[in-house]
Amino acid sequence: MSKLRPDYYKGKNGHDLFWFFETFLPKPWVIGFYTLNIIKYVVRQEGKNGKSISFKNIADHRG
Repeated sequence: MSKLRPDYYKGKNGHDLFWFFETFLPKPWVIGFYTLNIIKYVVRQEGKNGKSISFKNIADHRG
């Protein structure tokens, strides 16, 4: 189990959705998916219980 991909995200095959993305989708699509998620979290940071999300934290959580 990793901090970013806990076991409860895994399906019966032992893989999570991110594994599927990274295995079967073209790399530019996967990079776009992750990029959009970073943007989403930065934009929504105000609603995260007053906690600020820094770019360092984002870089630390890249998969």
